[in-house]
Amino acid sequence: MKQHNFIKGIFTAALLAGVLAVGAYAETAADITDTLRIKAEGLDKAAALTDGSLATTAEGENVLITITSDEPIGGLYIKYRDIPSQGALNGSTPIATFGFIHEYIPLDGATKATLAYPKTNIAEITAYSVGELPDDVQVWEVGPDGTDLMLFATHSDDDQLFFAGLLPYYTSKGVIVRVAYFVNHFDTYNRTHELLDGLWHCGVRNYPIISPLPDGYSDSIDGAEKYLESQGYAHNNILNLQRIFLTRYKPKVAVLHDFNGEYGHGAHMLNTATFIETVENPSEGLYLPEKIYVHLYKENPLTLDIDSPLEAFDGKTAFQVSQEAFGFHKSQHWTWFYKWIYGKNGEITKASQITSYNPAKYGLYYTSVGEDTGINDMLENVKTYGEMQAEEDARRAELKRQEEEKRLQEKEQFAEDSVRLEEEAREAERLATEESDKSRNRLILAFSIIGVAILVAILIFFVFPRKPRRPRRRL
Repeated sequence: MKQHNFIKGIFTAALLAGVLAVGAYAETAADITDTLRIKAEGLDKAAALTDGSLATTAEGENVLITITSDEPIGGLYIKYRDIPSQGALNGSTPIATFGFIHEYIPLDGATKATLAYPKTNIAEITAYSVGELPDDVQVWEVGPDGTDLMLFATHSDDDQLFFAGLLPYYTSKGVIVRVAYFVNHFDTYNRTHELLDGLWHCGVRNYPIISPLPDGYSDSIDGAEKYLESQGYAHNNILNLQRIFLTRYKPKVAVLHDFNGEYGHGAHMLNTATFIETVENPSEGLYLPEKIYVHLYKENPLTLDIDSPLEAFDGKTAFQVSQEAFGFHKSQHWTWFYKWIYGKNGEITKASQITSYNPAKYGLYYTSVGEDTGINDMLENVKTYGEMQAEEDARRAELKRQEEEKRLQEKEQFAEDSVRLEEEAREAERLATEESDKSRNRLILAFSIIGVAILVAILIFFVFPRKPRRPRRRL
């Protein structure tokens, strides 16, 4: 009997484990793209939608894509070749509203969907089953208006090279992080996708700001400016771009390239120079950061601790996370940057091993909130938007508490006043009753006295009759 129960227990445990395993599996969304049936109207190469290659795209106008599946679809993950125009899901729900190159469109278990665009160029569509999305599916956010720390990078990979570690270090702290790119790479089929993949890997969830300025190499600031002029962008256009970045996203802390452009890239120099020119000659109403850090700036130095393990990244260091993020930038692996960040044989695992253009080294160029004290935190003395919101929430909660307390006090006072007034009314009624009783008693007494007096008079009159008067004698 005991053996039977033992075997039964093992069987039950195994069955339970199997059920849990199936449940865990079911919670993770699977790629079900192969099960889709797609009908596309208005596209030149509909087969490119699901061919697994970003190099091939499907482009067209007045596009209508009908997708059906026998299996419930949790959502569609779309990678566009360039910024899409706003479309519609099933004829009414807006899609591509914010111009994200990578967009996840939830379908919540539907088996059919239509995507309509006035104009689009799509590199890839992937469908996922219902469940928790894999970590690499990017669900980008517009985010709040304000930004705690904003990196003003120039190219799509600078954020993972010369600013390596910066993004994962601060996203791990839960603050609002954004990246603004001085130039775009829309002329290539892959670099914007690499940019987004790298940012996502570093924990950035607010969609980046990508400038309309084209990319062009120069080894001087003058060369960079002349190139942009040749493309139709004058100096004031660049300053206006920096003003837009500042006013729209209101960064508490701005992080810039080295004044010398790290290895001498003219666009790096121009990016930083025009930013500094903008804040040092502000137009009316221009938002100004509370702190500005410049990479490799010698004054007021700061060294970020990007070589310590981060719990938010499973014990990896911020530098290691950026190394992994640069792994997504495959189009740039042929450059000298590859050996610079990884080492000739992969021996570089810490930022401290990098001797040139070290990504942990910065200087505080400007502050309106006090000098740094050596704790090596760019947010030192800065009240983040989250902290400000928490304070505002606490202030409102305190006001609400005070109002509630006042209301309760008024209610209690009203109750006390009501009791007092009721007691006073009862007392007044009692006194009035007493007075009425006294008045009635006085009246009764008065009438009683009068009655007695009348009775006495009557008795006197009848009991003691008057003697008759004698007639007067005549003379």
